[in-house]
Amino acid sequence: MRREKYFIEYYHADLNLKLDPVTQNNCITTSRKVYQFDQFGVLIREWSSMAEAGRRLGIHESNILQACINRKRQRIAAGFLWDFTDKYTGDLEIIYVFDLSGNYIGKYKDTIDLYLDLFPTSERKTILSQLRKKIDSGIPYKNIYLSYSQDFKINPNYKPKYRELTDFDKIFEKNPIIYCFDKHGKFLYEKHFNDFHSKHYVKRAIMETKHTNVFYSLNKDYVPTRSWCGNSKKIIAINIETNEVLPFDSMTECGNKLFNENHGKNIGKHLKSGTPYKGFIFKRDN
Repeated sequence: MRREKYFIEYYHADLNLKLDPVTQNNCITTSRKVYQFDQFGVLIREWSSMAEAGRRLGIHESNILQACINRKRQRIAAGFLWDFTDKYTGDLEIIYVFDLSGNYIGKYKDTIDLYLDLFPTSERKTILSQLRKKIDSGIPYKNIYLSYSQDFKINPNYKPKYRELTDFDKIFEKNPIIYCFDKHGKFLYEKHFNDFHSKHYVKRAIMETKHTNVFYSLNKDYVPTRSWCGNSKKIIAINIETNEVLPFDSMTECGNKLFNENHGKNIGKHLKSGTPYKGFIFKRDN
């Protein structure tokens, strides 16, 4: 194979060869170079061909080709950007973060990376939606500005609109203890307001603006004054491990007693589909 390579180079044979006979890498004379970048557009390495890069990184060369020529559909292959030139010519979706004074804080390759670093404990779907809306809007989000441009400047005339807190709002800012009662006024459990997943739901229930068959109160001696909506159907929850059958008057009551929170909607979905949820199977109690 060494002699074969020697004569190819000696006679400058322009053959349609794919592999170097010795190294089994693509021949330089018959292959197109491709350049590998990180997701910020910084050059990492030059490859003699897409096939060689694909073999070394364990991906198909067609993915690299698509990342080079069709960036709207596929920008990334194997977690990297690709181009046929040593400077990335595609559009970078880098998100730059600034504080409320306009000082640069850092940069992220996308909204998911930003979310994982700054808001990992928040609800993913809600945060990602809000982040995309705030990029280059000129409006801060949770004390930061977001922009696709590193030259971003804050609007000096922007004045945030703050809703004045009512006395009722100020109570919940102190993270009070919330007491939960069933439809008959029997005490179920207590927990701090910030520990609830659906804070808005609990707050509305205490204000008595949302009809519910579970009652929340700031007062442990609370006696429900509203009539309970009695059209809920009884269900049973079957423990998958122990086969224990637990009866409940409604899906909401089931969620609060089993999971210490209102999971009525999720229970209803799994009851209808017949699939397990959090270790239980749910059925109608006929």
